[in-house]
Amino acid sequence: MRIVSGLWVAAFCVVLCHPAQAETQDDLLNDGAVEAGAAMPSSGGLANLFGLKTIEGGRSNIGAPHIPPGINVIHDFPYGALPDQKMDIYSKGNPSGAPVIFMVHGGGWRNGGKDIGKTVDNKVARWVPEGFVLISINYPMIPDAGVAAQAGHVALALATAQKHAAQWGADPAKFILMGHSAGAHLVSLLNADPDAAYRHGAEPWIGTVSLDSGAMNVVELMQAHHARLYDDAFGTDPEQWKALSPYYAMTTKAGPWLNVCSTKRDTSCSQSKAMADRAATLGVRAALHQENLTHGQINGNLGLTGAYTVAVEAFMAALDPKVAELLALPITKGAAPEKSSSHTGLLQRLQERRAERKQN
Repeated sequence: MRIVSGLWVAAFCVVLCHPAQAETQDDLLNDGAVEAGAAMPSSGGLANLFGLKTIEGGRSNIGAPHIPPGINVIHDFPYGALPDQKMDIYSKGNPSGAPVIFMVHGGGWRNGGKDIGKTVDNKVARWVPEGFVLISINYPMIPDAGVAAQAGHVALALATAQKHAAQWGADPAKFILMGHSAGAHLVSLLNADPDAAYRHGAEPWIGTVSLDSGAMNVVELMQAHHARLYDDAFGTDPEQWKALSPYYAMTTKAGPWLNVCSTKRDTSCSQSKAMADRAATLGVRAALHQENLTHGQINGNLGLTGAYTVAVEAFMAALDPKVAELLALPITKGAAPEKSSSHTGLLQRLQERRAERKQN
């Protein structure tokens, strides 16, 4: 990765093994059901879209997390009075000044949950033992809260987590926002214009990782053929489409942003590239990483050993020296992590050091 005139020039791309296919409601329904191991749906519905059985309130009752031994978990810490205003906090040992991965689940703005296995399992297993704190949140869903209100709930959750971070051994100034699908849209919307989050009491964070949202430009999305779930989320008002578009919301105050997109979807990568191009014109740090994985795998596979996870870690490591230290800690304690202006060099160092630690 090179820094040129304040911009990140990044080549976070893999070989495209299959061309993207046109994204239809049935494609999304079938993909989600197969991935979750559920029976193929006989009819539509947002619950089926992600292959989830739901309980009252739209929350999933399958796919519970499998957390490794030795991980501390605080369940259902409240950030408001509403039932869905809860977060789980994962840590190990007694951290001090730990960076935080602040995770926002997906589910079409209507379903999903903070404690679904795909949302937390591999992320917790990978990063919490390395010294990170991971926070996974719930937020009110459609129809109880529209998308704009949901962004406000996420901002309030962030503000609350930052306020209490020290008591969990975390650093309130070293938060990395991360979200998948609808959650990726919400964190990207806040990252595009941080003032919206600051109005809810949040403090600056160091960067954002967006996992496969196809809704960076909602105007473009809604004017084209699209899955029905977007009608429920964004309505029919073009002004609302624009207001809920990270693409249009972006200002020069936007923070560093990485978008991971699935090449198996039709709109995700094209919208993400346009978003990164707009960021470049504003002097905002942005990077795009393409993966030949399904929408669900983009979420569930992050944290597994491999080039995908390391690519995301390369972005994270460039955000802050403490993050870089935890991700690429030299075997000799006390030594500063090596610096690299090369994306390839950083990937190589991260891989080599993880291999050395496993051997020891």
